[in-house]
Amino acid sequence: MKRIAIVMNPRSGTLARSGDELVEALRDHPSVCRIGDLVEDGDNALAAAMDSEADAIAIAGGDGTIRAVTEQALEAKCRLPLIPLPLGTANLLPRALYGDRDALTILDEVDGYDRHELAAGSLDGNLFLIAAGIGFPTALARARESLRDDSRRHPLSGALRGTAAALGQAFRPRLTCRFDGRKVSGRASGLYVTLATDPLHETLTDTPDAGFAAVLTSWRHIGDMAAAPVDTLTRTDNPDARTRPACFDTAEIRSRKPLAAMVDGEPLTLGRLARITRLPDPVTVLKPTA
Repeated sequence: MKRIAIVMNPRSGTLARSGDELVEALRDHPSVCRIGDLVEDGDNALAAAMDSEADAIAIAGGDGTIRAVTEQALEAKCRLPLIPLPLGTANLLPRALYGDRDALTILDEVDGYDRHELAAGSLDGNLFLIAAGIGFPTALARARESLRDDSRRHPLSGALRGTAAALGQAFRPRLTCRFDGRKVSGRASGLYVTLATDPLHETLTDTPDAGFAAVLTSWRHIGDMAAAPVDTLTRTDNPDARTRPACFDTAEIRSRKPLAAMVDGEPLTLGRLARITRLPDPVTVLKPTA
């Protein structure tokens, strides 16, 4: 039986809502040899897991926790495979790897999983394994986060202001892009970029071996937004289209204002220039045999 060390954020998503019962179930699982608490131990939790006798490291938390611990593992040259458990809200990477399996089912099945290398992307030094976005609708992600922020006195009003700002940004194309050094004609209101772990990657481009697949959005009114899914499905090559698919290995995005962005569902703010590149080292995970 594989020995699993868990790096856990007890304040994330499902763990925070479920309380001690789920934590105890993880702790008592026969494959688990240790649990490190990110709240109590910080960066030492991952280091202790790497130094343990574990065969793999499971990450128990939401998308933000998974991304942060994976980033630390890459920096530390961790040789143990990772197991991102679906214990957050969106669970983007766990769903891509394990479908609808829950955390305990994954641990039950882990002996039958194989090592698999995932390509990793960087948006201005911020790791992503599924997708990155710039512009609209990333501002909507901020509005969502404000609802989840317990420190705000009036989270609903903040979310409404964020939503209004996002809609305003949606209809004011401000982004200029260069893909692999070539300037893209026109301006865009949003850019959505996926890696090969996202099923969208193969549907957006005929060259899934490229580093990234992307969709540029250019909306000037609500009718453009409503028609966007049709443009995406038909994969039009019209340079004036509301949604334009593309593929590239490197990208450069500029704006006159700071860029609202998100990586694997987590919002962040960048400067007026951002770069997307592929990281040289892949992330090793355990996943079911295809």
